[in-house]
Amino acid sequence: MALVLTDQSGNGNTLTNTNATEYTTDFPFVASTEAVALSGTSQYLQANDSTSLSVTGDFTVEAWLKLDTPPSTVGTAFGVIVKDDLSAGSRSYTFHIHQTANKPRLYFWSDSAAGSITQLECNTALGTGVWTYVACAVTASTPSGAWYING
Repeated sequence: MALVLTDQSGNGNTLTNTNATEYTTDFPFVASTEAVALSGTSQYLQANDSTSLSVTGDFTVEAWLKLDTPPSTVGTAFGVIVKDDLSAGSRSYTFHIHQTANKPRLYFWSDSAAGSITQLECNTALGTGVWTYVACAVTASTPSGAWYING
């Protein structure tokens, strides 16, 4: 089955595939039919920036992740979901895996309308070889957030 990259929300945020390969086995649950395998910085899915991607209130980012091996170098970070605009007040955010002391951890950072969250770290290290459901719920007005792992 080919990856569906067309935005299903109607906001026109269709993805462009840059060297990502379709992942076809070992899905996290029976109803799963699509996933991508990414290794390194030259493989990613991307949507053009749009106002519909600028978060202005509370939100949650979530993903199913499976690390085959942890990042090899302490300090290495890999973006999972990123909106990166370097202009002031851009409402940028990043949900990424960061290698710390040989344990991959999840981090979230945002520059929201109400304020910034700087490096909200998930204290649970990610395992390798298993699917993990991860979510970060962000309260923009505080600003604050909470991580949820497998529920």
